[in-house]
Amino acid sequence: MKSLLPLILLSMVLVCGACSEFGYYSQSIGGHLAIMSKRERIETVLSDPARPEKLKRELQTVLDVRRFAEEFLHLPANASFRTYAEIDRPYAVWNVVAAPAYSLAAYEWCFPVTGCLPYRGYFRKAAAERFADSLRARGLDVYVYGVPAYSTLGWFDDPVLSTFVNYPDWALAGLIFHELAHQIVYAENDGDFNEAFASALEQEGVLRWMRARRPAAELEMYLLYQRRDEDFYRLIADTRSQLLACYDGRTPFDLGRRQQCKDAAFAAMQDSYRTFRQGWGDGVHYDRWFDPGLNNARFISAHTYRFYIPAFAELLRQKEGDLVEFYRAARSLAALSPTERRKEMAALLEASNSAISETSRPPASPPGEQLPKS
Repeated sequence: MKSLLPLILLSMVLVCGACSEFGYYSQSIGGHLAIMSKRERIETVLSDPARPEKLKRELQTVLDVRRFAEEFLHLPANASFRTYAEIDRPYAVWNVVAAPAYSLAAYEWCFPVTGCLPYRGYFRKAAAERFADSLRARGLDVYVYGVPAYSTLGWFDDPVLSTFVNYPDWALAGLIFHELAHQIVYAENDGDFNEAFASALEQEGVLRWMRARRPAAELEMYLLYQRRDEDFYRLIADTRSQLLACYDGRTPFDLGRRQQCKDAAFAAMQDSYRTFRQGWGDGVHYDRWFDPGLNNARFISAHTYRFYIPAFAELLRQKEGDLVEFYRAARSLAALSPTERRKEMAALLEASNSAISETSRPPASPPGEQLPKS
């Protein structure tokens, strides 16, 4: 899950004044401005004989990805990802996600301009952990994770960061495509829609870029990653269905039984993962996904990116792969009321499920009902 933190903060300072959370906004603005102050033009880095050759190769890939994004994906031809910033930490920001102990409904925080989001971001991990501890003290499931990049929706010229410039070429390209996608389609208060649109465009963009620019062996490795990714997220979807059954308010569970059901679902997921991971051999694994421990907030952070991806894939198919028409249709969906948008997306999901009914992919499960917002 990416972050819209700086845009949130810059807008809030204008309206917050002496509000109780001014410290959160002001420290975060400082973090954003600190990153922006480190920007260098990529051409300047490339012409500097003292800079590492590996970094130069990575930035050359960025320039190629950027040209491809403009010329063939019709993404914004602006100054985003044309500068580079070296920062002294592994992530740009840390996001905090929270949910009740027996629900998959995300807690939300609301801000001007961006609307309500299912996370709250910090530029320092210690600050994120302090806030997370305060949520845990209220009995919430909490997940804190590092984010290598964030989007300002085109309000600022987003730089390439040292936190992701050394990614594999396909992952670097995908991240840039994802962040640029946020600049062209954005629905207020709808994280499932926004992230799935950007993720769907990321996947399509990487495929087109690799077919046009990269050797066949690299494309095959990427396709292997995609197949394993699908396997893994089917496992997440299955576990999520089990958890929703555990938490169903119509089921006469007491809290003890709900906890037992929750624990059993998580244990079954880990057992299933160990089983099919053995068949993968070397290559892409997902061991680190389990490292923070499993809870509801962890599942929400994975689900937000994935739920509507099949719907957007179906929309692109209906537009016969024409990205300009695809973007136009996505913008029309973003402009709808939340109720109408959900109805249209449900129809696209149904069409997608019909198209793949001969495969083993299970039907997607809908996003959880949203909690009251903060």
